[in-house]
Amino acid sequence: MRREVNDPYNQDLPPLLAFRAGLRCHQAGDLNGARAGYGRAIDTGDATYAPVAALNLGTMLATAGDTAGARAAYQVAADSGHREHAPAAALKLGILLEDLGDRDGARPAFELALDSPDREKAAHAAFRLGSMLSGTDRTRTVDAERARTVLRLAVDSGDREWAPRAANNLGGLLAREGDLPAARAAYQVAIDSHHQDFAAWAARNLGVDLQKAGDSAGAEAAYRLAVDSGHRDQAPKAANNLGGLLRERGDIDGALAAYRLAAESGHEDVGPMALINLGLLLRQEGDLPAAWAAFQRAIDSGHREHAPRAAFTLGNLLARADDAAGARSALQRAVDSGHQDYAPWAALDLAVLLKEAGDLDGARAARQVAIDSRHPVHAPRGAIRQVNALKAAGDLPGARAAFEAACGYPDSDELPLAAFDLGLLLHQAGDVEGARAAYQRAIDSGHRDQAPRAAVNLGLLLQEAGDRAGARVAYRFAIDSGHTKHAERAVQALRYIDS
Repeated sequence: MRREVNDPYNQDLPPLLAFRAGLRCHQAGDLNGARAGYGRAIDTGDATYAPVAALNLGTMLATAGDTAGARAAYQVAADSGHREHAPAAALKLGILLEDLGDRDGARPAFELALDSPDREKAAHAAFRLGSMLSGTDRTRTVDAERARTVLRLAVDSGDREWAPRAANNLGGLLAREGDLPAARAAYQVAIDSHHQDFAAWAARNLGVDLQKAGDSAGAEAAYRLAVDSGHRDQAPKAANNLGGLLRERGDIDGALAAYRLAAESGHEDVGPMALINLGLLLRQEGDLPAAWAAFQRAIDSGHREHAPRAAFTLGNLLARADDAAGARSALQRAVDSGHQDYAPWAALDLAVLLKEAGDLDGARAARQVAIDSRHPVHAPRGAIRQVNALKAAGDLPGARAAFEAACGYPDSDELPLAAFDLGLLLHQAGDVEGARAAYQRAIDSGHRDQAPRAAVNLGLLLQEAGDRAGARVAYRFAIDSGHTKHAERAVQALRYIDS
């Protein structure tokens, strides 16, 4: 008996009925039924219903998280050549591929979507393609000429959503290329659109680019336009930018007002950042209580970036103000944040304060925090300072262990001196092999001062140990360095050994 015409699993359904069966299942949330109905319509190869079925199937699968299935379905629709559905599917395919990081695949999809008879979709495709090709301040520009062309297509479309977006991005591209007049004109299109988001965004971007170009008055006007928009994101950012501009100009009252406006905006990122800027300016002006209060508010925000920075900054400022207890407390907050940069940096500064307070164990633990962070700058500094502290305490095994940690960062500027000092200490303690290895580390660093200095000491060490040939090699190295002090020391030592 013949199956019902609305059964999506009926493989005998003609294209229209198969599509309708898939659509009913789609609307009812029946994924399997929709897949079967749309699949049947696609398999018929019908010029009308196969493309729209593939487009709908792709949309449904993308929503369900089946990226591979969506990609395949969109590709079928895009390849169909259908005047309406092929460009529509190409647009969705391009967005999907771009989100997956496949720009090479997204580009031809967006190019195809430009031919959409739907002006909104064509403008959307032009915006997407142009933005992808133009890059940003942080990503590489792929094809600037094509980017300018298609962004202008989107701008010229007059679409109320995509034209302002494209104008803003076109302005950014032109500014990066150094064509500020053209950039300004593009930004102005977005500003004049009064778009709820991109008018303010373009005004702020214009302010940034004019400030970079030295047009302080123009930048101020653009920033104030963005501030006055009241936009939830761009207004606080522009207020913070305006504060920096006015500070550079020497308008302290204006800068304080702008920073306060940004700080009180409630913006989760800009608010704490502006509080730090406000605190720095207040400190500069001598209002220390207000400055400390601004920093504390930034700390209390708990922001993952700005709270650690504020704690680090406050700690150092309090240390300079001779408030050691307050400084230690603030620096400890920065350490406890675990921030990749400020935590190890604060740990090193905290170690200095703890040492001054006589808490040598606490200082050692703080330096260890910096060492354990594996930070490329602060970890080696912490290890080298640990070496020096342990040497001063007479803890040779600990100093050697800390030195080995420091050697994990061969590019550190402080490593050659630490190697020499450790070699000298081990030399004096009678540890010939340990001293020899440490001096060799300093020599291998190629440091203009410590390498020849260590070579002379290595020569003395080897001479004392009876290795006159090795001593001569070390002295020759120091002589060949041409160092004004250590080369002469080596000459004298070599004369003595040959006498």
